[in-house]
Amino acid sequence: MDSENRKCSSCGANKISAYWTFQKSAYCSFRCYAKSNARLLLFLSIFFGVLFVGSMTGLILAGVAPAVHTPFIIGLIFGPIPGIVISILGFIYRKEEKNVNVSD
Repeated sequence: MDSENRKCSSCGANKISAYWTFQKSAYCSFRCYAKSNARLLLFLSIFFGVLFVGSMTGLILAGVAPAVHTPFIIGLIFGPIPGIVISILGFIYRKEEKNVNVSD
């Protein structure tokens, strides 16, 4: 399918962004992407966060990794925390959209 004929998967806008276009979906902005994928991003962030914390704890207890907190904190900053922040933004965007639709 030609990307020029596609509409935003979230809001239906005709103009989509090449940066937010995937094989099966297309979005016009980060806002629409976050709105559409808030639950998935939250689930994946929590899943990988638990996986990371568990693996780091296992390595520390096994004596393979040093018991310093720096790799742990860096892993959280670049791992689950951005996904959680993006999903919270997505939920906020959804709530704003619902409030606008109710007041119309």
